[in-house]
Amino acid sequence: MQVVHGRSEHKLILLNELNQSIGPTKEVEKYDIPEVGKDWALGTIKLAWRGYKCRLKKMHFYTYADDATRMAKRPRFVSESAFKEILEY
Repeated sequence: MQVVHGRSEHKLILLNELNQSIGPTKEVEKYDIPEVGKDWALGTIKLAWRGYKCRLKKMHFYTYADDATRMAKRPRFVSESAFKEILEY
């Protein structure tokens, strides 16, 4: 490639068969986790989620005898619709 105006830094632009530039896709991962730490990060999140569910069931499911009482005493941070799904499961 030629040096334009003395600049040596440039970005390579990829073109498709119609000579249109190909840019980034709109598909974006939710988290940018390097491949080296991805297994560790996802494993840690999985263990934290399992512990949370266990504590939630212990405090708000097994404590009460029926679903009506469980619904009345549901935690404030869990929406009513989400708690109904938990009770159905």
